[in-house]
Amino acid sequence: MLYIRRDVQPRLWVTLASGRLERWDLMLANRLRDGLSQITQARLLSPTDRRLASAIATFAVSGVTGRALQDALWEKKIRVRAQGQTVDRPVRLSAHLYVSPADIDRVLEVVAALKG
Repeated sequence: MLYIRRDVQPRLWVTLASGRLERWDLMLANRLRDGLSQITQARLLSPTDRRLASAIATFAVSGVTGRALQDALWEKKIRVRAQGQTVDRPVRLSAHLYVSPADIDRVLEVVAALKG
């Protein structure tokens, strides 16, 4: 841990941006969680309490295999990892720096269009 007096802080050049990255990642993950909560067939398996949430979200679609959900998202250039091939198995999405809000919106469109 490094403590720097407030009056000295403006003279420093910060090379790490982890605090900005964390806010971005959580904004994306929260956008996904909020959107999934509006889709009847979607089921979020990650914590819904935002104090426990991270930038990784695990979710499933009722009646759809994890592999089918993964394939549908991959078709839209959204990379997720299936957590199983049986019905109602989830996928895991990591919302990080290279993911955009438009990517999250595409995820929600795909999930909303899937029928189990």
